[in-house]
Amino acid sequence: MISKDIIENYHYEKLSKKHDLSHFSCGVKDLDDFLKEDALAQQEKKSECDLFGNP
Repeated sequence: MISKDIIENYHYEKLSKKHDLSHFSCGVKDLDDFLKEDALAQQEKKSECDLFGNP
């Protein structure tokens, strides 16, 4: 269950080119690299599948 505090105090948005991830680090190199190098492309690819259907 999502707590009321999270719902009221956090903002969620899709990743976009406006997000500067150059200084991001979660401490796990593979995750950092994915977010910085591949996440936006993967999100855009998924959006295309959602829009046009996934055969």
